[in-house]
Amino acid sequence: MYEIAYPGFGTRWAAERWAGDAAITLRLASASGAVSAPTVHTNLEPRSTAYAGYVIRVVGIDPVPKSGKAISPADYVVTLQVAAK
Repeated sequence: MYEIAYPGFGTRWAAERWAGDAAITLRLASASGAVSAPTVHTNLEPRSTAYAGYVIRVVGIDPVPKSGKAISPADYVVTLQVAAK
């Protein structure tokens, strides 16, 4: 499990990756101070979550693991889609 923070965005995410799926735990904070920590997946349910009038969905995670090659957690990039509800 690892976590990346994005200062100024009020969003943090942590990810675990295993065969065929990545689980991303988002830490979301609204301007009012309400906090939520939903987990979304790339191939299992739930693949999206709703928060503060938005739907957040995992679009992808890169790089794709290759047999015999270790990937540092810091090298992963998660792509999220955020849309108004």
